Amino acid sequence: MHCVSSLHAPSSQHDTDGQERGEVGEIPVPELRGDTHPSLPLSQDCTAAVKLIQEQHLIVDWENSVGEDKMTLHIEENRLQLRNVLVHPVLSDKIGTMFRFYGQHVDDKRGSKPFSIYFVLDTAPSYQKRLTNRGERQVNTKLFDLKTLLRSRGFSIHATDNIQETKDNLAALGLQNEYQQRTFDSIRDVIDALNIVVTASTCWHPLVSVSHLPVALKYVVLRNFEGIPDHVTLDGHLDVDLLVSDYFLAKAVLDGTSKPDAQPFFEDGGYRVVNMVRVRGLLVDFDVRFVGDGYYDQQWERSILERAVMLNNCLVPDPQSHVYILCCTTPSFTSALSPATTRRCS
Repeated sequence: MHCVSSLHAPSSQHDTDGQERGEVGEIPVPELRGDTHPSLPLSQDCTAAVKLIQEQHLIVDWENSVGEDKMTLHIEENRLQLRNVLVHPVLSDKIGTMFRFYGQHVDDKRGSKPFSIYFVLDTAPSYQKRLTNRGERQVNTKLFDLKTLLRSRGFSIHATDNIQETKDNLAALGLQNEYQQRTFDSIRDVIDALNIVVTASTCWHPLVSVSHLPVALKYVVLRNFEGIPDHVTLDGHLDVDLLVSDYFLAKAVLDGTSKPDAQPFFEDGGYRVVNMVRVRGLLVDFDVRFVGDGYYDQQWERSILERAVMLNNCLVPDPQSHVYILCCTTPSFTSALSPATTRRCS
């Protein structure tokens, strides 16, 4: 169930209807069973996994030309969920807002008349490479392909490629509070969330055409994991280095926000992967390295993940991999090793 609301500019002589901006409802969690057999009891971990991997996206109809009924049909046909529709008023600072929205100068009809914002939920995101106006990048295929289809039919449509763009777009419009930001009470909660998705591949997802939840996250905390998850100090100096099998899946679970001073973002075709994760009201930096990012040799990255061991309910590199990781990243450690071990690190 979704509702249609209208957004109104701040009170002025032209804003007299007194309506308030609509609230985005709570994100629904689809039913998920512990196995493909419908008689099995509901698995709490499976339910949690679905909620952890889902992504919040936007579709903007700049000219309200598609129509809500047809847009709703398109959204449902692409296995997306419509959460809410907001009608935004004419942009008072169109040039400035569009620059913040698109990251470049835009001066056309967009924003010069009221436009519709569709809040969409993807409960089973899939990322593949697509050719975009910023080059070939990994994007959410459902949103990108729907946007491409509608544009091919002459509609002026924007859709977000990833959750970072959702956050940035809402901030540009002054609607950042409409994003339902995930927060964690502790680092243990963060690690527990990652573990839930690691073990969720045996779940059955009712909204996709495969028998199991389409996730296969693998992760390790690369270094400085001895105090994780229960003996770490939450302050401005804490940062956590992860290696994961799937960047966008890990970002969804963490609900990470790309750090503004760590650009160019991977989401925009760059290479920086620092994500701020909200833990007990603080923003904790997570470096989310992933297989194929060039940080380490790709085959070795896969090996680190395959050989991971559990320490304090947290996946970490096995002892041999840990030594080599320290060789690669800690010169003082390397200098203390024997010549034979140093050669092996090289």
